[in-house]
Amino acid sequence: MAGDGADLRPVPRADPRLGGAAAVLRADPDRRVQLRGRRGPEAADRRTRRRVGYAGRLRRLPPEPAQGRPRTIHVSDLVAVTPTAYLRLWRFLADLDLSDSVEWGRASVDDPLVWALVDPYRVKVTRKIESLWVRVLDVPTALAARPWGRDGDVVLEVTDPLGHAHGRFRVVTRDGTAEVAPTDADADVTLDADTLGALYLGGVATETLQRAGRLTGPGVATFGAMADTGPAPYCITGF
Repeated sequence: MAGDGADLRPVPRADPRLGGAAAVLRADPDRRVQLRGRRGPEAADRRTRRRVGYAGRLRRLPPEPAQGRPRTIHVSDLVAVTPTAYLRLWRFLADLDLSDSVEWGRASVDDPLVWALVDPYRVKVTRKIESLWVRVLDVPTALAARPWGRDGDVVLEVTDPLGHAHGRFRVVTRDGTAEVAPTDADADVTLDADTLGALYLGGVATETLQRAGRLTGPGVATFGAMADTGPAPYCITGF
């Protein structure tokens, strides 16, 4: 674990470049690295302790130096409670010796690392994968369960070839919550169930889907202001 220097006390043989906040324990110097941190004197009260992040199961490949072959640190997990702890973990990974690069395959699509570097082009996105999917079945219940960014009132017409989400629904949002009910009123926005799933998670802006022809109607701008909120969806655990 690693975190703010104010939260952690020096650990024996800690890397001074991390402000003495973390130490490295190596069971196998070429294959695994674990981080461990401790809070300051106030940690005598266990109730004040908190976990702020970890990086687990790091592998250096190839394990031995090889002519012309770059050595890459492969990270399986990288989790932090605060933005500061997250960047501290990356600072540690970047400072590991006998390596040329660090590769992590589960970063968020809006990961802040690129904006934290002096040279943002040091970060390269090599591929994008999906780890989280949703299929809306009960429109009123699903829409009432998600957060909303602005007060508004629109009628959605959802087309669903399987019939689960098919119908027209009035969505009235106020103070971040929504009331949703079937209606016979004219639709302000028309979209299919697949598009509703993408909008539900918030991984794409309403305007982008409109330009792609995935939703239409005079109320698209209003619905976008209501629905587009929060960070991009992110799931580090496959299932």
